[in-house]
Amino acid sequence: MKGKQKLVGVEFGDMVDVLFEPGAIEGRVLSLDELKRKLHQITTSSAGDFQTLRQKPDIDRALPRLVAAVVFTEAFGYSGIELTARELGAGLIIEAGVKPTVGR
Repeated sequence: MKGKQKLVGVEFGDMVDVLFEPGAIEGRVLSLDELKRKLHQITTSSAGDFQTLRQKPDIDRALPRLVAAVVFTEAFGYSGIELTARELGAGLIIEAGVKPTVGR
């Protein structure tokens, strides 16, 4: 992951649609702080609030993506994740960015 400039999230539309304010997916950037706040809000919610959340459509796709977004963004030292509306048929996170030009 060295030398890359951003983390791009593929197939995170369900996470955004279910857990965040509505808006376009393509090019949307979610900061690590924003992701962590949402995860904290969910993990510290009451049992009743969590049960209500569990009733939302696609929540079983949204929650794992939130956890993956937090873990990978934090682990690789990024300040956020940029989303793309493209789909690959599986929930993936792709490392993307400008290749270093040093030594070319």
